[in-house]
Amino acid sequence: MYYNFIKEHIAYEYKLPDMYVLSNLELTLQLKNGQPYKLLSSKSGFLLSFLSTNLPEPEKAHFWPDGCEFTSKQICWRFLTSAHIRSILWHMNGIERLIMHFRVPLEKQFKVPFSGIFNFAQPMEITTQDSKIDFSNLISIEVLSGKIAEFQMENDRNFQLKISCDEQKNIKIRFSTRYELVDEEKENFVYNEFLKKSFSKVQDDLIRSLAVFALHTAMSSWKDLGLRYALAAGVNYSFPPRTYFRDSFWTCLSLLDVEPRLVREQILVLSESVHDDGCPSAVMFLNDEEKVLLRELVQKDQKIRENTRYENDWWSDHHDSGFLYVLLLSKYLQSTGDLSILNQKVNGDTVLGKAAKVLRNADKFVQNGLYRKPFDCKDWTDNVFRNGFVTYDAALHTAALREASKLFKMVKRKESELFEERYLLSKKKLNELLFDKKKGYFVDFVGTYVEDHLNIDTIVAILFDVADEKNVVSTLKNMQQLLETQNNRLQPYGDWGVMSVWPHYKKRTHLFGKSAFPYRYHNGSCWPYLSCAYAEAKHRFGLDPTYPLLSWWRYSLEKGWVNPVEYYSPPYGRGSLQQAWSSYAAVVVKQIWQ
Repeated sequence: MYYNFIKEHIAYEYKLPDMYVLSNLELTLQLKNGQPYKLLSSKSGFLLSFLSTNLPEPEKAHFWPDGCEFTSKQICWRFLTSAHIRSILWHMNGIERLIMHFRVPLEKQFKVPFSGIFNFAQPMEITTQDSKIDFSNLISIEVLSGKIAEFQMENDRNFQLKISCDEQKNIKIRFSTRYELVDEEKENFVYNEFLKKSFSKVQDDLIRSLAVFALHTAMSSWKDLGLRYALAAGVNYSFPPRTYFRDSFWTCLSLLDVEPRLVREQILVLSESVHDDGCPSAVMFLNDEEKVLLRELVQKDQKIRENTRYENDWWSDHHDSGFLYVLLLSKYLQSTGDLSILNQKVNGDTVLGKAAKVLRNADKFVQNGLYRKPFDCKDWTDNVFRNGFVTYDAALHTAALREASKLFKMVKRKESELFEERYLLSKKKLNELLFDKKKGYFVDFVGTYVEDHLNIDTIVAILFDVADEKNVVSTLKNMQQLLETQNNRLQPYGDWGVMSVWPHYKKRTHLFGKSAFPYRYHNGSCWPYLSCAYAEAKHRFGLDPTYPLLSWWRYSLEKGWVNPVEYYSPPYGRGSLQQAWSSYAAVVVKQIWQ
């Protein structure tokens, strides 16, 4: 798919991206082929489904963060918002009348791991006043230019709306969850100037576009989730409203120097689900109706009960969650010097006490000084059963011990020396047991069997400085030869980015879901956030980071995925758009080019 750069815009002609996402403090608008497709609220669920309009197929399109423009012959239309507001503007020019058919589901989805999907629909109430139509005080459609010529219900929750243009052939429509007097065009301009200013020294169009879209992805992930404000993981990870430990770790790194206030708040939100017996994958924010349903599901189903130990847990006891919580706390303190957060009380315990709680719980998994994972799928590779000494989990635990030592030293607590001793032992064991000298890299895990393929998630051993220096460069060079598809000619799909593993997992019995297939999900897809972590490590040790940082972005733009994507592979397509942790690219660009 051909694209080019016009000023700060990514431009396409004739063959255009089929999907684009705009996202602000509460609303997410999905566009399909230049037309509005779905409108979602981070706290209220599915608001509007757009069935059809009389707009033509677009021939050209420009995209920039939280804005886009489409043209076809004499008609031009654009959508504009900003990460900081709650409304979206749709501005059309050159059209005499808009005819729009749409549905108003006002429906919130609910599920927990190992259960089905349940839908809660809000009662429908319609209020019309002058040029504004309000649906149950959840979403309003306001005509700012032009006038409503006809509005009628066709059946059930399906509607038709006809809007006539003004004298200049303009139609402007605002979608809003709260009535607020904002100028969306001005807000979008100011917001984009802020994003561009963060990368003012970056001259290359491709790199600058990646940096700006990545930072926007992090900024627009900050959501009103109903009961709390927190970071959402992505479009496909929003209902029930929840915030993830690991996703928010990588996302927060992009926000530390631009919005440290949000990082502090995110740490406090995560602290609510740091339990004596582990941290979940994510923290849920449920209303009363959802809480009642969850209690019923827990009573009826043992598997749900085992994996939802606490009412706000989304998939309890994930091994990497707590370690990333400790690492995020340390990163925040290094960046801000805000020691006050350590004594902040959350559910009767201080944040520093929560960090200690993470490592006390981890003690029961430590064997001979090294973290040993049970046979389960409870870390980022949640479609793979890994067990025993897993490099990814053991490296995060080792790094968390070191950072905990630093945190306790800041407040002159004697536990600091104990954590330091355990860190040194864990680092020694990690490098002795999990680095394969013959292969020249860290193996995936040593458990029921030895999975000695190369897994990109072992990059955390290097990124968090727990790999011995003598083991670093050979690991990175093996990743370059085996995981970078430009160099690996044994995989059949050409040059398409950095694979997560090579070769694929040996044991079919350790795989399920999407990862059961080679090149899919955790079994060989390209994951941009891990590609960026690998790029940072290459740069730190004097190797060229360009390929892992830019190859996935170049591939995405060629496919028309302008919003940073969750994962992809040639035979299986992509994951979610506007994925929060893919914003980590902004950090790496700043380190190298800014």
